[in-house]
Amino acid sequence: MNAFEKFRDGKFPKEIQNSIIHFAECGKKYNELNPEYWFRAGFLAREYSINEGMIRVRKEELNLDWYRRTRQAIAEEEE
Repeated sequence: MNAFEKFRDGKFPKEIQNSIIHFAECGKKYNELNPEYWFRAGFLAREYSINEGMIRVRKEELNLDWYRRTRQAIAEEEE
């Protein structure tokens, strides 16, 4: 689950969820029907997620064996 999905599905703690909604609404200027609302919500959700390590999840999910083998193959080809 990425940061945007976590916001959309209401998985953040209530105070963070409300903070993101408030930011996304931009003083009631936007609502869920506006792309700007979702852009702003996704942006702030990502910022909150950095502290949780959610941005690093993709790196942690990488198969490091595959990465090492690929890196070694590339190094060998460059020699």
